[in-house]
Amino acid sequence: MNDPNELVITGTLKNWDRTGGFSEISVPTLILTGRYDEVTPACAETLHRGVADSQLEIFERSSHLPHIEEEEKYISVVSGFLSQVGHLV
Repeated sequence: MNDPNELVITGTLKNWDRTGGFSEISVPTLILTGRYDEVTPACAETLHRGVADSQLEIFERSSHLPHIEEEEKYISVVSGFLSQVGHLV
């Protein structure tokens, strides 16, 4: 789908764009990214702006693995989010 790798997209995903569908997400959404993630904070911010009732958390010392690189903060953020939205389930 990417061809030849995830950084050079020439395959079927080259022109794939779902940003118009972000508004269709109607549940509380937690968006997580690391400061040095391939899914950049700017990309995550685009998602955050498009999804109503979303929360964005940027892990300042992480790349793509904040659950390992900033484990305590990750657990705190996810636990807090689940506690906050738990009454909706």
